[in-house]
Amino acid sequence: MQVEERVLTEALHRVDAEPGTGDAAWFAARQPGVIKYLEDRLGRDDTMGVALMAAFAIHAAFEKTLGVPPPRVPASAFERAEDDVGAEARAGAPAFVARQQALAAYIAGVVAAPPVPLAEDSAGRLGLVLAAIVQAFDRTVS
Repeated sequence: MQVEERVLTEALHRVDAEPGTGDAAWFAARQPGVIKYLEDRLGRDDTMGVALMAAFAIHAAFEKTLGVPPPRVPASAFERAEDDVGAEARAGAPAFVARQQALAAYIAGVVAAPPVPLAEDSAGRLGLVLAAIVQAFDRTVS
């Protein structure tokens, strides 16, 4: 199941236009594994905030594509996905990049131009974490 660029654009608009609604709270309640994974990997600084909004947008894109919210994903699935993304990157390119081109481009854009300044090492961690989130959701719904 591929998330199309048009669907991602609609999801991003929803996240940007409605950040004060209960959607973000619902996301945190529905996907506590994402929150735990982000906290474990990024702590509670600006990088975590950027990653949380991006993860919310990724989740919204999968939801729009599926027509229903993706199933709950445990933090351990994100950790496994991170290991896989790292191994695939060392071997050439992560497999999800070919399947989820719009999401891969979105991640690259967030890392290249985050909404707040991030340290260089934070940008690399941010990219890996977001790639793992896409990989884990992709596996869960495929």
